[in-house]
Amino acid sequence: YKDINSSGVTLDNNKYNCMLEDSHNMLWLGTQYGLFILDRAGNMHYLGEEHGLENATIQSIQEDNNHDIWISTISSIYKIVVNKKEDNSVDFRIVCLEWSNRKEYSDLYEFCSLKLHSGELIFGRIDGFCRFVPENIVLTSCKTLPFFNSFKLLNKVI
Repeated sequence: YKDINSSGVTLDNNKYNCMLEDSHNMLWLGTQYGLFILDRAGNMHYLGEEHGLENATIQSIQEDNNHDIWISTISSIYKIVVNKKEDNSVDFRIVCLEWSNRKEYSDLYEFCSLKLHSGELIFGRIDGFCRFVPENIVLTSCKTLPFFNSFKLLNKVI
């Protein structure tokens, strides 16, 4: 496999926590240092903290009925959407699920996830589990518009 992102991160010397072969025959490898994705063309993609993962220790990986990938880290659950481009390259969009009580989900357990026949996903926690239907998760953007309380041009307030 070749590292097409030139991240310098390799498959060597990693602790592998979990693996998944998705419906597109891509191999997802969850490690203590991030997520490696091997595609059918022999390319290796890497997703880590610099790509938006708050904690790069990947605990478990699941694929939902819409072919989106869900991963858990020690402290969060993420949805990863894979976009295939016209030139057969892939792009990844990572969304972190925000919970009303963030501390409640700060103890996600390694090696422990399941997709039920109903499509529900379950991610294990130290004291129980988090169960949800991915299609029912509403992703909202929270874009903040700029607010000007003063504007100066040539050091003069306008």
